[in-house]
Amino acid sequence: MPRRGLISLLLVSAFALIAAACGGAEDDPVLNEDATVESQDSGDDRDLPATEDQPTSPTVRDVPDTNATTEPADDGATTEVERPSAPGGTTVQPATDATTTPATTADGTYTVQAGDTLGNIAFRFGTTAAVLADLNALTNPDSLTIGQVLVLPGGQAPADEEGATVADPGDGDATDDGDGDAVGDGNDAGDTGDDPPPAPPIAGAGLSPGGIPQPGPGITFDALPTRPTALSDFATTALPWLQDRTSPSEIQDLFIDWSMPPLAQGDRFFLVDTDADGLFSLVAIFTDPNQPQRGPLTDANIVVYDPVPDQPTRWRQAYDHNLANPLAGQDYFVLGVDDVTGDGQRDITYAEVFCGASTCTTVVHVLVRNGDGYRDAATPRIEIATATTFELADLTGDGVADLAVEGGTFASVGAGPPRPFEFLYSGVGGNFIEILRFGLPTTFQIWVIADANSAFNAGDYAAALAAYTQAATDGSLDAFVPGAGPELVALAQLRSAIAQVQLADPTSAAASAQAASAAGGLMGELASAYLGAIIAQPDATLGCAALNDALALRVGEWDAFWEQFGFGIPAFRAEQLCPF
Repeated sequence: MPRRGLISLLLVSAFALIAAACGGAEDDPVLNEDATVESQDSGDDRDLPATEDQPTSPTVRDVPDTNATTEPADDGATTEVERPSAPGGTTVQPATDATTTPATTADGTYTVQAGDTLGNIAFRFGTTAAVLADLNALTNPDSLTIGQVLVLPGGQAPADEEGATVADPGDGDATDDGDGDAVGDGNDAGDTGDDPPPAPPIAGAGLSPGGIPQPGPGITFDALPTRPTALSDFATTALPWLQDRTSPSEIQDLFIDWSMPPLAQGDRFFLVDTDADGLFSLVAIFTDPNQPQRGPLTDANIVVYDPVPDQPTRWRQAYDHNLANPLAGQDYFVLGVDDVTGDGQRDITYAEVFCGASTCTTVVHVLVRNGDGYRDAATPRIEIATATTFELADLTGDGVADLAVEGGTFASVGAGPPRPFEFLYSGVGGNFIEILRFGLPTTFQIWVIADANSAFNAGDYAAALAAYTQAATDGSLDAFVPGAGPELVALAQLRSAIAQVQLADPTSAAASAQAASAAGGLMGELASAYLGAIIAQPDATLGCAALNDALALRVGEWDAFWEQFGFGIPAFRAEQLCPF
């Protein structure tokens, strides 16, 4: 398809980053107290935070500098928010899995399994990592080995799917309630009834089928937990404290108290309604406290907490990026929440950033409902170098949101002069994939010639002639390779002459070839050969035969000249110069 046709497909919208996902406090769905939307599902008049997935046509803005630093937002928002139940009070129930029961023994110990961390183990048994470290004299709490046996506080066992009790997470001490148990639970035969009834179980207690730890029955921290030393423990350590907290200001307290390094882009958390049923999920972004305080982030994580079915003020952990992906990015930002796969469900689209010495690469993820968790529909992996602007909107007219991204340039000599591209991604067969890309206008002369070559090869000689003329006459274009300017101008003039013969304009063709031959050098010699043939008879076959005979003697010089511009420039082989 000619480049102009590709451009017209995307002219429906400008490319820019979604401010609703990464904007300031004015547009922030969590921190803006004045932004509310009426719930249609709860049957009462509750104010809910406006979220970034509400607008049909979200506002957009440019991506900030990845290396910039900002302090965590703190505007003192105090709006109380309740998460209403969906109609009928039902959502997807977590699947049960007998293999998720922790490996405990009757003597109150636990055997470390693959993937365990001390924080995860502590969370599942209703205690803290510090208590387990002290109880087991662990000098390095972050270093566990598979098969290692840990002593649990008070010989407690984890919650099972039948709603078994979990010991008080406060101090881990055993307490005799007078009914023969080490821990009072009110459930034993012969119980005197002096204990309170057990707390109702939380759906998903133990491990989810995806292997993510979930809170046991009634586990809630009334005070902010101490920030873990390892980023991998942040999500599970925060979860008990989040229970029954639906106020944005309360959620924000955790991010302020833990003093995590600031994000380069966007905000730390969002309330989003992925099912459009009035139940808000929490998307949280954590950053590694063990990195240097200056410079770009070195490690971060994005986590999604969902409301527990039939218990809308309780949270369960539904997705952990760093558990689902082998590499952890340095920065994350949410692009929006909309149906991008065409399944009728709202998907969470977010960006992950990796930075090297000179180039940052953005990886796009699309989270789609998958049982009691999420799957990433961006398959194969979507990677864009130096992404600058984004837009999430229906750009193809099928009623489903697409993602447009501008970027694709590599800042290195080997890659050649930078060339921005426009990419369009859309849902196909349940996945989110690239369906279109084309180069944007560039300031580099060599890229203008490359565009002209593409049009020439497609048989659009008029478009090719216009681009060659620009390359030869526009003094604002950069040469990229020092000293290559005169040769590039002569090349553009020579190719113009070849195109003009095809357009049946022999007078202009002779003038263009004459201008190219006057430059001398490799291109000048080739132009002289072509001019000598077409002066006598303006025939493309005769002209190319003379030019190719001259080029055969200097083909090594031609290849060396073209290779100077880097592998990012489409190869221009000698036989392509005059193919008639």
